[in-house]
Amino acid sequence: MSSASNAQFLAGLLNQRGLSGEGAEIGVYRGGFSVPFLQAWPGTLHLVDPWNLAMKRGMHGTSHDLEITRQALDAAGVTERAVLHMLQSHVAATLFQPSRLQVVYVDGAHDYQQVQRDLEVWWHKLAPGGLFAGHDYRHNCGVPRALWEFMHDKQFSYQVRPDEHDNGLWWGWKPVA
Repeated sequence: MSSASNAQFLAGLLNQRGLSGEGAEIGVYRGGFSVPFLQAWPGTLHLVDPWNLAMKRGMHGTSHDLEITRQALDAAGVTERAVLHMLQSHVAATLFQPSRLQVVYVDGAHDYQQVQRDLEVWWHKLAPGGLFAGHDYRHNCGVPRALWEFMHDKQFSYQVRPDEHDNGLWWGWKPVA
């Protein structure tokens, strides 16, 4: 399954529950998830990625990737529901009140410490009953360990869905009480 398939799947879960407010995607790159997600979900999506800041650290992501993202959003006609934040994840999280978002999709940095930080800061921005999801669960990186430890600590259950490269989409609902 592709990024588009994963996006449509998660949008379908939200639509089934009538959740159409605000969400955040952490780690956008070129909008491969953002565009099909916004095409399938009627809410507003905050796109968080350092883009050119990442380039300075030798990571993928450049101002060219930001422009590709903008063009893709425009071509799909979803620009008005996409809010771009060219910031590091933990900095962008400070812009949101606790429990504000109905969905958070985490696919930014993949090293253990960064994944831990992303999970922690964005969990608090997610409303009870909201969808917490991400990518690369089966990838050889820090995601599986960080996610397992975090979710075990929160007593939160999640599911994993294989994708085209068997990297694994993970998702679960934040408990209401």
